[in-house]
Amino acid sequence: QGCLSVFGDRTTPPLQSGLTGRVQLGRTEEVVAFYRQTRIDNPDSVQALSALADALIAAGRPDEALAAYDEFLARRPDDIGGLMAKADTLRSLNQLEDAVLVYQRAIRLAPTQPQPLIERAGVLASLGREDEALATYQRAIDLIENGSEEQADIGPRGSLYLAYTGMARLFLSQGRIEDAATLVQTILEARPDVAQVHILAGDLARTQGQRVQALTAFRDALALAPANALANVRVGDLLLEADRLGEARDAYETALGSEPGYLPATLGLSLIHI
Repeated sequence: QGCLSVFGDRTTPPLQSGLTGRVQLGRTEEVVAFYRQTRIDNPDSVQALSALADALIAAGRPDEALAAYDEFLARRPDDIGGLMAKADTLRSLNQLEDAVLVYQRAIRLAPTQPQPLIERAGVLASLGREDEALATYQRAIDLIENGSEEQADIGPRGSLYLAYTGMARLFLSQGRIEDAATLVQTILEARPDVAQVHILAGDLARTQGQRVQALTAFRDALALAPANALANVRVGDLLLEADRLGEARDAYETALGSEPGYLPATLGLSLIHI
């Protein structure tokens, strides 16, 4: 859980460095077993409990992780990292209304941190509560722009980048094309080296009916990240619309090679065979 390192409330890292390598190698069950045993040996250790929850997330067991985060927060109810992790887990389980409430508690406890605001805005947008989402994104942007230089960095992991891109996508969904275009241009000028920015620019161009420009933007994204599944699907969709079926098939298959089972690519291939 990346959010746990943002706030640094916990006194130990969520996963010991030697175990992080096992997670990266896919040996997550070994890490879960380690922290389960650590919990048995140290039943009062909240650090071991939070690390177990993180390991369960890495192992793809969010229901069990949620129970562990609940137990952790019963002991440390004001731990921002724990609250963010619980909210993220609820979000992954599609329990969006509950996630909004937990993010809101994190906001109350950390009013100078933009990340809870940004995450809450994203969930509000998913729930269709667009006015609330826009107001929350704006609140985060105001906080960032009046905060530290590090927060105002528009890098791909920076809070300002996340707030701008989230707001731009929300503008697109509302048909506020000029507002979206202004934000997209700002992001693109600042970070032309980030594939996701070009995907966003391509989505904007496609919404404007500019298919050639959209295809160029998606291919610019692939030049930066050839294995990006979303960019490959976007290219495939445009080629499919142009009846360039062989090229579209190649794009969808490349996406599936990067992310086996990726549903948008599977759907695209199914349309070719209709």
